[in-house]
Amino acid sequence: MSLLPSDQAVAEVLWEFYKGILQNLYIAENKTLKEVKDIMANTYDFQATYGGIQDLSLGLTDITLRKSQYERHFKEWRFRKHLKKEEWAAVEHRLLKRKRALKESVVYVDGILLPPKKLRKEISRNGCALGLGRATEGNRSWLIASRLISYQLPAPSPRTPCGVRICTPPPSELSPFRFTNLPYFQFEAFLEAHSM
Repeated sequence: MSLLPSDQAVAEVLWEFYKGILQNLYIAENKTLKEVKDIMANTYDFQATYGGIQDLSLGLTDITLRKSQYERHFKEWRFRKHLKKEEWAAVEHRLLKRKRALKESVVYVDGILLPPKKLRKEISRNGCALGLGRATEGNRSWLIASRLISYQLPAPSPRTPCGVRICTPPPSELSPFRFTNLPYFQFEAFLEAHSM
């Protein structure tokens, strides 16, 4: 009985060691899979290739895994860049509900804030919560009628997808409160102007 860990166990430890770096590159920095592979190979000497993993800094080579190692680990760790159509429908439903309650909203997917432009684009691309898709000349009146009905009838809210957070945006630090319009400050400005 050998006390040495198997090649597979060593490989999994390496993957776990680099997990945070991989998540940052793939999700936060929005790198493609090829770019992530290249950065990992060139910067960290971590090569997941057809023949296996090579971590030259630890002197480990020739661990037998397949080419789809990145895809398999990213799927296992639930790293994703895109939501499914049904998930976008649920996001749109939540946003509309918050808008009717006069609440501003921002959307985070796996901890990453989605810019408003991307949010609008994805919602319009993936249709609405009723699954109507984009309006065309042939179905425009049906779309409008269906949307009106959706506002009149309370529908059960779909669950917010896993990894998605919809909340009120934090207060902006760039636009501080302006007190100059308050009577005290107007009076003070008046006294300063006339006290010469």
